[in-house]
Amino acid sequence: MDRLTAQDFNKLLHLRQNPSISIYLPVEKVGQDTRQGAIRLRKSVKAAAEALHERGLRTPVIEQLLKPAEALYDDALFWEHQDQGLALFINQDGMIHYQLTERCDESVTIADRFMILPLLAEAARDRVYYLLALSLDDTRLYRATHATLTDCELPDPVSVKAINDFYILENQLQHHSAASGAAGGTVFHGSDSPHDSEKQRIEEFFRQLDINLKKQLAATDAPLVVACVDYLFPIFSAVCKECRLIGEHISGSPENMKKDVLLEKGWQIARTVFEQKKVNALK
Repeated sequence: MDRLTAQDFNKLLHLRQNPSISIYLPVEKVGQDTRQGAIRLRKSVKAAAEALHERGLRTPVIEQLLKPAEALYDDALFWEHQDQGLALFINQDGMIHYQLTERCDESVTIADRFMILPLLAEAARDRVYYLLALSLDDTRLYRATHATLTDCELPDPVSVKAINDFYILENQLQHHSAASGAAGGTVFHGSDSPHDSEKQRIEEFFRQLDINLKKQLAATDAPLVVACVDYLFPIFSAVCKECRLIGEHISGSPENMKKDVLLEKGWQIARTVFEQKKVNALK
Protein backbone atom coordinates (compact mmCIF):
# COMPACT_ATOMS: atom_id res chain seq x y z
CA MET A 1 0.00 0.00 0.00
CA ASP A 2 1.46 3.35 -1.06
CA ARG A 3 1.50 6.47 1.06
CA LEU A 4 1.19 9.83 -0.60
CA THR A 5 4.31 11.91 -1.17
CA ALA A 6 4.69 15.47 -2.43
CA GLN A 7 5.81 14.04 -5.79
CA ASP A 8 2.65 11.94 -6.02
CA PHE A 9 0.56 14.98 -5.22
CA ASN A 10 2.19 17.02 -7.99
CA LYS A 11 1.63 14.19 -10.47
CA LEU A 12 -2.07 13.95 -9.61
CA LEU A 13 -2.35 17.72 -9.88
CA HIS A 14 -1.36 17.73 -13.55
CA LEU A 15 -3.34 14.70 -14.77
CA ARG A 16 -6.21 15.58 -17.11
CA GLN A 17 -8.61 12.94 -18.42
CA ASN A 18 -12.37 12.62 -18.66
CA PRO A 19 -13.71 10.88 -16.67
CA SER A 20 -11.43 11.07 -13.63
CA ILE A 21 -12.97 9.37 -10.60
CA SER A 22 -11.86 10.27 -7.06
CA ILE A 23 -13.07 8.16 -4.14
CA TYR A 24 -12.29 8.94 -0.49
CA LEU A 25 -13.10 6.52 2.34
CA PRO A 26 -12.56 6.48 6.09
CA VAL A 27 -11.28 3.01 6.98
CA GLU A 28 -10.48 1.01 10.09
CA LYS A 29 -7.04 0.13 11.40
CA VAL A 30 -5.85 -3.40 12.05
CA GLY A 31 -7.76 -5.07 14.87
CA GLN A 32 -10.95 -3.07 14.36
CA ASP A 33 -13.91 -3.81 12.09
CA THR A 34 -12.01 -3.93 8.81
CA ARG A 35 -15.14 -5.06 6.91
CA GLN A 36 -16.52 -1.54 6.99
CA GLY A 37 -13.94 -0.40 4.42
CA ALA A 38 -15.14 -2.90 1.81
CA ILE A 39 -18.78 -2.01 2.53
CA ARG A 40 -18.07 1.69 2.04
CA LEU A 41 -16.14 1.00 -1.15
CA ARG A 42 -19.05 -1.00 -2.64
CA LYS A 43 -21.37 1.90 -1.87
CA SER A 44 -18.98 4.45 -3.42
CA VAL A 45 -18.37 2.36 -6.56
CA LYS A 46 -22.13 1.96 -7.02
CA ALA A 47 -22.56 5.74 -6.69
CA ALA A 48 -19.76 6.29 -9.24
CA ALA A 49 -21.38 3.85 -11.69
CA GLU A 50 -24.73 5.63 -11.45
CA ALA A 51 -23.09 9.03 -12.00
CA LEU A 52 -21.21 7.72 -15.03
CA HIS A 53 -24.46 6.34 -16.49
CA GLU A 54 -26.00 9.78 -16.10
CA ARG A 55 -23.06 11.21 -18.04
CA GLY A 56 -23.90 8.90 -20.94
CA LEU A 57 -21.12 6.32 -20.61
CA ARG A 58 -21.96 2.83 -21.81
CA THR A 59 -22.14 -0.03 -19.32
CA PRO A 60 -19.10 -1.97 -20.69
CA VAL A 61 -16.95 1.18 -20.39
CA ILE A 62 -18.12 1.78 -16.81
CA GLU A 63 -17.47 -1.83 -15.82
CA GLN A 64 -13.97 -1.67 -17.24
CA LEU A 65 -13.25 1.60 -15.43
CA LEU A 66 -14.44 0.36 -12.03
CA LYS A 67 -13.08 -3.18 -12.25
CA PRO A 68 -9.82 -2.42 -10.32
CA ALA A 69 -11.81 -0.96 -7.41
CA GLU A 70 -14.23 -3.90 -7.39
CA ALA A 71 -11.27 -6.27 -7.13
CA LEU A 72 -10.58 -4.88 -3.65
CA TYR A 73 -13.96 -5.90 -2.21
CA ASP A 74 -12.89 -9.36 -1.06
CA ASP A 75 -9.18 -8.68 -0.55
CA ALA A 76 -9.04 -9.37 3.21
CA LEU A 77 -5.28 -8.77 3.41
CA PHE A 78 -5.71 -5.33 1.83
CA TRP A 79 -8.33 -4.24 4.38
CA GLU A 80 -6.39 -5.62 7.33
CA HIS A 81 -3.45 -3.30 6.65
CA GLN A 82 -4.99 0.14 6.50
CA ASP A 83 -4.41 3.35 8.37
CA GLN A 84 -7.12 5.99 8.85
CA GLY A 85 -8.25 6.79 5.32
CA LEU A 86 -8.08 5.60 1.73
CA ALA A 87 -7.98 7.58 -1.52
CA LEU A 88 -8.60 5.93 -4.90
CA PHE A 89 -8.07 7.63 -8.27
CA ILE A 90 -9.46 5.95 -11.37
CA ASN A 91 -9.32 6.81 -15.07
CA GLN A 92 -8.90 4.92 -18.34
CA ASP A 93 -5.22 4.32 -17.53
CA GLY A 94 -6.12 2.34 -14.41
CA MET A 95 -6.32 2.95 -10.67
CA ILE A 96 -3.90 4.19 -8.02
CA HIS A 97 -4.63 4.32 -4.31
CA TYR A 98 -3.00 5.81 -1.22
CA GLN A 99 -3.21 5.27 2.50
CA LEU A 100 -4.11 8.41 4.44
CA THR A 101 -2.84 8.98 7.95
CA GLU A 102 -6.03 10.73 9.10
CA ARG A 103 -9.69 9.96 8.60
CA CYS A 104 -11.41 11.64 5.66
CA ASP A 105 -15.00 12.25 4.67
CA GLU A 106 -16.59 9.65 2.40
CA SER A 107 -16.99 11.13 -1.09
CA VAL A 108 -17.12 10.36 -4.82
CA THR A 109 -16.15 12.98 -7.40
CA ILE A 110 -16.22 12.66 -11.20
CA ALA A 111 -14.64 15.38 -13.33
CA ASP A 112 -11.96 15.94 -15.96
CA ARG A 113 -9.31 15.97 -13.24
CA PHE A 114 -8.86 14.30 -9.87
CA MET A 115 -10.20 15.88 -6.68
CA ILE A 116 -7.04 16.54 -4.68
CA LEU A 117 -8.09 19.16 -2.13
CA PRO A 118 -8.49 16.54 0.63
CA LEU A 119 -4.87 15.55 -0.04
CA LEU A 120 -3.39 18.96 0.77
CA ALA A 121 -2.91 18.18 4.45
CA GLU A 122 -1.66 14.67 3.62
CA ALA A 123 0.96 16.00 1.19
CA ALA A 124 2.16 18.43 3.83
CA ARG A 125 2.95 15.46 6.08
CA ASP A 126 5.73 14.40 3.71
CA ARG A 127 8.05 16.63 5.71
CA VAL A 128 11.46 15.44 6.78
CA TYR A 129 12.93 15.30 10.25
CA TYR A 130 15.85 13.36 11.69
CA LEU A 131 15.64 10.83 14.49
CA LEU A 132 18.67 10.09 16.66
CA ALA A 133 18.43 6.74 18.46
CA LEU A 134 20.82 7.73 21.24
CA SER A 135 22.51 4.87 23.06
CA LEU A 136 25.79 4.48 24.89
CA ASP A 137 26.32 1.20 23.07
CA ASP A 138 25.14 1.84 19.51
CA THR A 139 23.80 5.23 18.41
CA ARG A 140 21.97 5.41 15.07
CA LEU A 141 20.65 8.24 12.91
CA TYR A 142 17.55 8.06 10.69
CA ARG A 143 16.03 10.32 8.09
CA ALA A 144 12.30 10.24 8.74
CA THR A 145 8.90 11.36 7.48
CA HIS A 146 5.48 10.51 8.90
CA ALA A 147 5.65 7.15 7.09
CA THR A 148 9.33 6.29 6.50
CA LEU A 149 12.46 5.69 8.54
CA THR A 150 15.70 5.48 6.55
CA ASP A 151 19.13 4.69 8.00
CA CYS A 152 21.79 7.40 7.67
CA GLU A 153 25.50 6.88 7.93
CA LEU A 154 26.87 8.26 11.19
CA PRO A 155 30.67 8.50 11.61
CA ASP A 156 32.42 7.14 14.70
CA PRO A 157 32.19 7.41 17.58
CA VAL A 158 28.74 5.86 17.85
CA SER A 159 29.28 4.50 21.37
CA VAL A 160 30.89 5.61 24.64
CA LYS A 161 33.13 2.51 24.37
CA ALA A 162 35.08 4.26 21.60
CA ILE A 163 35.78 7.13 24.02
CA ASN A 164 36.78 4.72 26.79
CA ASP A 165 39.12 2.86 24.43
CA PHE A 166 40.77 6.14 23.49
CA TYR A 167 41.49 7.08 27.10
CA ILE A 168 42.70 3.59 27.95
CA LEU A 169 45.19 3.96 25.11
CA GLU A 170 46.08 7.47 26.32
CA ASN A 171 46.75 6.19 29.85
CA GLN A 172 48.92 3.41 28.47
CA LEU A 173 50.96 5.96 26.53
CA GLN A 174 51.26 8.12 29.66
CA HIS A 175 52.52 5.20 31.74
CA HIS A 176 54.95 4.21 28.98
CA SER A 177 56.28 7.76 28.73
CA ALA A 178 56.59 8.02 32.51
CA ALA A 179 58.59 4.78 32.63
CA SER A 180 61.07 6.16 30.12
CA GLY A 181 61.18 9.60 31.73
CA ALA A 182 64.39 8.89 33.63
CA ALA A 183 66.10 8.35 30.30
CA GLY A 184 65.07 11.78 29.11
CA GLY A 185 61.57 10.91 27.81
CA THR A 186 58.59 13.21 28.22
CA VAL A 187 56.29 12.58 31.20
CA PHE A 188 52.54 13.24 30.74
CA HIS A 189 50.67 14.03 33.95
CA GLY A 190 47.21 12.80 33.12
CA SER A 191 46.26 10.28 35.79
CA ASP A 192 43.83 12.79 37.33
CA SER A 193 42.18 13.50 33.97
CA PRO A 194 38.52 14.59 34.28
CA HIS A 195 37.75 12.00 31.63
CA ASP A 196 38.18 9.35 34.30
CA SER A 197 34.62 10.15 35.34
CA GLU A 198 32.04 8.04 33.51
CA LYS A 199 29.71 11.03 33.20
CA GLN A 200 32.48 13.13 31.70
CA ARG A 201 33.27 10.40 29.20
CA ILE A 202 29.59 10.32 28.24
CA GLU A 203 29.72 14.09 27.79
CA GLU A 204 32.82 13.73 25.64
CA PHE A 205 31.02 11.13 23.52
CA PHE A 206 28.09 13.49 23.11
CA ARG A 207 30.39 16.37 22.13
CA GLN A 208 31.96 14.26 19.39
CA LEU A 209 28.51 13.12 18.32
CA ASP A 210 27.33 16.73 18.15
CA ILE A 211 30.24 17.65 15.87
CA ASN A 212 29.36 14.81 13.51
CA LEU A 213 25.67 15.72 13.54
CA LYS A 214 26.49 19.29 12.53
CA LYS A 215 28.37 17.99 9.50
CA GLN A 216 25.67 15.43 8.69
CA LEU A 217 22.77 17.92 8.91
CA ALA A 218 24.53 20.98 7.53
CA ALA A 219 22.52 21.03 4.31
CA THR A 220 19.08 20.80 5.94
CA ASP A 221 16.90 22.71 8.37
CA ALA A 222 14.96 19.59 9.39
CA PRO A 223 14.35 19.23 13.14
CA LEU A 224 16.09 16.58 15.22
CA VAL A 225 14.19 14.20 17.51
CA VAL A 226 16.09 12.11 20.07
CA ALA A 227 15.09 8.72 21.46
CA CYS A 228 16.93 7.73 24.64
CA VAL A 229 16.57 6.74 28.27
CA ASP A 230 15.50 9.73 30.34
CA TYR A 231 18.72 10.43 32.25
CA LEU A 232 20.75 10.83 29.03
CA PHE A 233 18.59 13.51 27.43
CA PRO A 234 19.50 16.45 29.75
CA ILE A 235 23.19 15.54 29.42
CA PHE A 236 22.95 15.46 25.64
CA SER A 237 20.86 18.67 25.54
CA ALA A 238 23.46 20.51 27.62
CA VAL A 239 26.30 19.41 25.34
CA CYS A 240 24.52 19.59 21.98
CA LYS A 241 24.83 22.91 20.17
CA GLU A 242 22.51 21.80 17.36
CA CYS A 243 19.74 24.43 17.43
CA ARG A 244 17.28 22.14 15.65
CA LEU A 245 17.20 19.73 18.58
CA ILE A 246 13.61 19.44 19.80
CA GLY A 247 13.23 19.83 23.55
CA GLU A 248 10.98 16.78 23.89
CA HIS A 249 12.35 13.26 23.47
CA ILE A 250 11.13 9.69 22.98
CA SER A 251 11.48 8.11 26.41
CA GLY A 252 13.02 4.67 26.63
CA SER A 253 15.91 2.66 25.24
CA PRO A 254 15.82 2.83 21.42
CA GLU A 255 17.59 -0.52 21.30
CA ASN A 256 14.41 -2.10 22.72
CA MET A 257 12.04 -0.30 20.33
CA LYS A 258 10.94 -1.58 16.95
CA LYS A 259 11.26 0.79 14.02
CA ASP A 260 7.52 1.23 13.67
CA VAL A 261 7.33 2.35 17.32
CA LEU A 262 10.18 4.83 16.81
CA LEU A 263 8.45 6.08 13.67
CA GLU A 264 5.11 6.62 15.38
CA LYS A 265 6.53 8.33 18.48
CA GLY A 266 9.04 10.38 16.48
CA TRP A 267 6.31 11.75 14.21
CA GLN A 268 4.15 12.70 17.19
CA ILE A 269 6.98 14.95 18.41
CA ALA A 270 8.12 16.31 15.03
CA ARG A 271 4.55 16.99 13.98
CA THR A 272 4.08 19.53 16.78
CA VAL A 273 7.03 21.51 15.41
CA PHE A 274 5.69 21.42 11.85
CA GLU A 275 2.22 22.43 13.03
CA GLN A 276 3.63 25.37 15.00
CA LYS A 277 5.54 26.54 11.93
CA LYS A 278 2.28 26.44 9.98
CA VAL A 279 0.48 28.44 12.68
CA ASN A 280 3.28 31.02 12.69
CA ALA A 281 3.13 31.27 8.87
CA LEU A 282 -0.64 31.78 8.96
CA LYS A 283 -0.25 34.53 11.54
